[in-house]
Amino acid sequence: MKSILFDQLVKRIEGDRQAMNQAADIFRGMIDRKVWRQINQQREIPTDINELDEALYNQRIFFRQVKLEGRWWATCSGKLLAFTSDGDVPVILTPHFSDYSFPDPKSGKQVFVRQHADMLKPEAFTLCYPLPDKELTLTSLISYALRQLNVYDYAYALLACLGLTLLTMFTPYVCKLLFNEVIPSGDSSQLLPITILLFSAAFGLVMVQLTRNLIVIRMKDKVEYNMQAPLMTRLLMLPATFFKQYAPGDLSNRILSVVRLSSQITEDMLSTMLTFMFTAVLFIQFFTYGGQLLYTGIMILALYMLVIYIQYYYWSKVQTSVNSNISKLKGLVFSLVSGAQKIRTNGAEARAYKHWALAYEPSDPFSSRHPRMFTFSSSLSYNMRLLPMIVTMIAAWHYGLGLSDYIAYCSVLAIATQAVEQFQSIIKEMSLLAPEIKLCKPILQTKTEMQANTVMMKDVSGNIDISGLKFRYDEDMPYLFNGLNLHIAPGDYVALVGPSGCGKSTLVRLMLGFEQAESGSIFYDQHNLNDISKPSLRQNCVSICLQDGNLVEGTIRENILFGNTGLSDDDVWEAVRQVALEDDIKRMPNGLDTHISADGQGVSGGQRQRILIARALIRKPKILFLDEATSALDNISQHIITENLAKMKCTRITIAHRMSTIRECNRIIVLNDGRVAEDGSYEKLMAKGGLLSEMIKRQKL
Repeated sequence: MKSILFDQLVKRIEGDRQAMNQAADIFRGMIDRKVWRQINQQREIPTDINELDEALYNQRIFFRQVKLEGRWWATCSGKLLAFTSDGDVPVILTPHFSDYSFPDPKSGKQVFVRQHADMLKPEAFTLCYPLPDKELTLTSLISYALRQLNVYDYAYALLACLGLTLLTMFTPYVCKLLFNEVIPSGDSSQLLPITILLFSAAFGLVMVQLTRNLIVIRMKDKVEYNMQAPLMTRLLMLPATFFKQYAPGDLSNRILSVVRLSSQITEDMLSTMLTFMFTAVLFIQFFTYGGQLLYTGIMILALYMLVIYIQYYYWSKVQTSVNSNISKLKGLVFSLVSGAQKIRTNGAEARAYKHWALAYEPSDPFSSRHPRMFTFSSSLSYNMRLLPMIVTMIAAWHYGLGLSDYIAYCSVLAIATQAVEQFQSIIKEMSLLAPEIKLCKPILQTKTEMQANTVMMKDVSGNIDISGLKFRYDEDMPYLFNGLNLHIAPGDYVALVGPSGCGKSTLVRLMLGFEQAESGSIFYDQHNLNDISKPSLRQNCVSICLQDGNLVEGTIRENILFGNTGLSDDDVWEAVRQVALEDDIKRMPNGLDTHISADGQGVSGGQRQRILIARALIRKPKILFLDEATSALDNISQHIITENLAKMKCTRITIAHRMSTIRECNRIIVLNDGRVAEDGSYEKLMAKGGLLSEMIKRQKL
């Protein structure tokens, strides 16, 4: 089984076919049919639970485990799959506003979680849909983000906006009534009720405004929360060549930009929609009370908007450059921190600082390189608020406006100015979207490896055929391979050797689909690599141990298992013995639970390499790739590993230079000048006295 959830579920109901079918129906109920058809090319959702697991995995639709703690039903979003505390029965939790419901397995009636949370276990699973595999546009990203919201979210936001508008319209009306009728009449008994009424309206306005803001923030957070997993899934599905183009810090900043972009666009769209509704109703009142000052007020607001637009138009231009430089700066900082030990060793602190300072200066928006207006942009916005007051006073004096009309007009104009300032805030945020969009484009527009109509590889015999392969890293460079032909039979133990730069590692990367050839074909059991789902091939059929492989932060056990479910400690120890690491681990105080860092601190270089080999062997693959996997090992450890590899029945392809490593291989392929220069057993090629013989002689010298 591919996923923890399916693995757990099948163990609980294994052998009960009816329960298996019911569980499959429940999982089908979790899946959004429309989204499934979009990402799975109109195929129906499988009814068999094992087929469903395979289909979900191949389409990168994952279940993620979550904890149900506290008042979780008030903050969670989306459907959840949980288990009842009585009977361990799987149920679908359907979201409502601030609550969830699920069918009672015994009665069949809908039960609300708020009153019956004790009926559920504290663990549940949520479904994570991937973003579409095609090139994404801003429109498709917004569409995906808005689908994370339900009708309750929009309804409550509109109600809050309506309440805010009505309360806002009430204040100018009462002000005009006060100065037009109450004060001239001299009836002081009406002042107290009107004052209380105004204070009540003001308090209600504040509360409704707070509620509206909280609803918008909640919707924004909901979108951001639900976008994290799909974006990470898409990132992991991008081709390996994509990651060569960006430094880790730069890439991290771009990923966060996509999340910020989706949530910010959602917030801006909602804020714009609500503010527009608020302003549209408000302008009706503005026209009612405007009178002779109507056009004056319109000109004031238009001028205010023009100043705001000009300010943020230039700000957007500067920010685009700044964001690009910040992204590069983060990549540089990551590199400097990662290489801190080398910098200290070579006494290069001053040079490193100078390098950082040169990269930092263009990333400062208030740098001397940018227009001076940005140093006082905030004060400019605040000073613009004086303009409506001054112009209104002059115009009212000119037209001889009455006191009550002037007070009412000023109230409406003040509220209209606040509405314009809300638009100002929105325009500011939108002006920053252009730089974010530019940062996001590579992630959104690069096609993933999960393309439509590809063959899902569940098993292979180990047969590999390469025909007419042409490859070069750049159009201006010569071909590394120019018509390469090669056949590897099932069970072969093949060594790829040759001079440095002849393309040994590149050939392995091509066979794994990490690089794309200009022409030619690579076949696995008569299946062209271009027609195969590459993730399914790597997951189900091959294991890889590359020369630049890395550990992950965690225990030795976690590093060897590396997310493979359904494997026990016995499997781990078997892999450990195959790489001659058993004695080393047993001498460690915590054994398999010994914690190691991502850079290998806590283990030696040889131990690190053996952990990586054990990670590749534990899956018992049909095809095993080893790229300089034993370069850091001592002779004894290397001999044990080489002997164990020779006993394996799978196809093994290793890149190595040591004579002791390649002697165990039943076939040696020597690459030179983009072609197969020699091919045969060790004894045959040594007797021939060709390129391999020369390489071995140089090693002995």
